[in-house]
Amino acid sequence: MKVKENITVYQCEYCQKKLFLKHAMIKHEDLCFKNPKNNKPCYSCIFCHKEEIRVDFDDPYNPDGYTTKKVEASKCVKLDIIMFPWSIERKRLHEKYETYSEQEPMPRECEHHKYEGSESDFELLFKDLTNYGNP
Repeated sequence: MKVKENITVYQCEYCQKKLFLKHAMIKHEDLCFKNPKNNKPCYSCIFCHKEEIRVDFDDPYNPDGYTTKKVEASKCVKLDIIMFPWSIERKRLHEKYETYSEQEPMPRECEHHKYEGSESDFELLFKDLTNYGNP
């Protein structure tokens, strides 16, 4: 059995994960789910809803060259935009695939953010949805 002494261990400030390599810990902290800079307010917002969208994927086995699939996406009804979640952003999938070309990343801060739960917020949402599409 080998016993190693004087080993440097790096610990994440956010989740307490431990790693032996400094560069690996720097990368981990940047992408850590518990890092406050990675929190997205959309998940707790009354204006954020799941919506099913159709997406075309390259398919060499299909005579058309692509396949259309239905996928679930987050939509902000206040801003009328479809957004991809942090999991897509952190893996940089939006840079690799055209699937996300018409979507935007969830913002870190939003002036329209309203928490779920209060009565006035639901009234605001109802008012906003009844006027949806009307100037």
